[in-house]
Amino acid sequence: NLSILRKQGTRLISNQDTIVFKLFKAKYFFHVDLLDVNLGHNPSFVWCNIFASQVAIREGMGWRNGMGDNINVWSQLWLQ
Repeated sequence: NLSILRKQGTRLISNQDTIVFKLFKAKYFFHVDLLDVNLGHNPSFVWCNIFASQVAIREGMGWRNGMGDNINVWSQLWLQ
């Protein structure tokens, strides 16, 4: 189950043009990134499960530096 949720979470991160991503962003993480969000008040069952899979999503992610202007080296784990 966790691997399916991880797959859905990575799809949300990589396909930010979809209506599902825009709906979740408007309701749960309007001002922050998907991986920096808190659970929030009165979350849906689907959002609770995607939120629970954040640990697995972070383990499977890697960094890709473009210009390097969006990296917060103090709060994000960019080195092992």
